[in-house]
Amino acid sequence: MIFVVGFASGRRGIYLLRSPPVVDAARGIDTGVWLLGSDGGVFALAAPFYGSAVDHSNTPTAPPNGGVLGSGAQVSVSCPAGGSIVVSATIGDQMTKMLRAASDSGRKLCGSGFRPADQQIALRKKNCGTSTQQIWNTSPSLCRPPTARPGTSMHEKGLAIDFANCQTRSTACYPWLSGNAARFGLRNLPSESWHWSTTGS
Repeated sequence: MIFVVGFASGRRGIYLLRSPPVVDAARGIDTGVWLLGSDGGVFALAAPFYGSAVDHSNTPTAPPNGGVLGSGAQVSVSCPAGGSIVVSATIGDQMTKMLRAASDSGRKLCGSGFRPADQQIALRKKNCGTSTQQIWNTSPSLCRPPTARPGTSMHEKGLAIDFANCQTRSTACYPWLSGNAARFGLRNLPSESWHWSTTGS
């Protein structure tokens, strides 16, 4: 059982989540708090929210789509110049806003986000080696390029984006991301100019 305690306007609400357990939580820009369940379901708490997460009474309305389509744990965010990026539903709205802001500044961003476990394993085989030891235990820093162990990548949570055309810090997208991504909840992994996530890892 997980208790979620919320405070707003001097009032306090306690919410009991029996099943499934929450595996991640993030605050979206202007969307309240999103809780990601282990079954892939997403529950949104808007502020103020006084209701039951058990019987779904007073469930907040979904945030505006704004180019975000999908259901469950992942959503597809449309890129202004074409294409899309699949990310966790917890950051879909803010990624839509970030891509629009970049486009308004003349930067057409797109790339790849969510990566299922089998793709992460395939990347480890390619970048680290094909033995069980190399796939599961080799330090990410010993892979070329560095590659997170399966189950530990922020891409597997849909909380990281590898931006296309941002392979070095001298490309046009990098200065824009450096100056703006943080206000949309993304930080750069210093060793990879193209990789941005909610934790910077």
